[in-house]
Amino acid sequence: MPRKEAGTVLRGGFGWFYDRVPLNVFAFPSYPERSGIPNLLVQRRGFSPRSRTLATAIDHRLSRVVLLHAGYIHSDHSNLLLVKPGPNATELTGSGSAATREIEITAKLTWYSEQHWILSYVHTRARGNVNTLDRFLGDFPEPLLRADAVSRLPDIVPHRFLSWGVFPLHYGLQFAPVVEGRNGFPYTILNSYQQYAGAPNTNFLPNFFSFDFRVSKDIAIRGHKVRLAFSMFNVTDHANFDAVRLNTADPQFGEVLGRRPRRFRVDFDWLF
Repeated sequence: MPRKEAGTVLRGGFGWFYDRVPLNVFAFPSYPERSGIPNLLVQRRGFSPRSRTLATAIDHRLSRVVLLHAGYIHSDHSNLLLVKPGPNATELTGSGSAATREIEITAKLTWYSEQHWILSYVHTRARGNVNTLDRFLGDFPEPLLRADAVSRLPDIVPHRFLSWGVFPLHYGLQFAPVVEGRNGFPYTILNSYQQYAGAPNTNFLPNFFSFDFRVSKDIAIRGHKVRLAFSMFNVTDHANFDAVRLNTADPQFGEVLGRRPRRFRVDFDWLF
């Protein structure tokens, strides 16, 4: 705290982390072969995945109502486990790497103790090898093994805005809205041979937007509480999709699928 009376707090930390190696790695040579090509475990010195992460942040109370937060995370990963096609064997190596950079800006507004409203924006960049172990030895392994590439990582969106809060209403009701707007998730275009038609994860689904809310009320019954709640998701019925026809040989190539419509839910909770 450079100046206690100014309400500013600086935070920072650095970590060097070593991850565990899954047991199925050492059973890789015994896994079913792909197209008659044997599996080879290429074990080098320092086989364990590791990462170096630096995190910094600053909190500043602008007023009694507004608290501002800004943070930055810098993370580098090395010795990641990769599955690669080779001329004589399918290789599992620890030669992968990835890098993540993330900036967060958040504001918290509090007018009185029972209420708060938070607005947050996060910008993320992440690149690395795409043929990671989990894609081929996980619960849902991919059927085809393509050449490894360094590209944008999957499931990472560059821009994300999120706002949520809790607002007490009359008659003991509580209103909790959530607003989320972000880029769609990245995906990879494939050709008729199921190979990459360009760099992986460079195309995006349409932008996602959702306004959700929940209205709840607690009712006291014999020393306990019953909570009744009504929730509505995607109030604006925005066209949010989670899949796309990504093969260039498909006559409907580029069509987005998996639309999530407006939904309702009623909850009944017994609080002990």
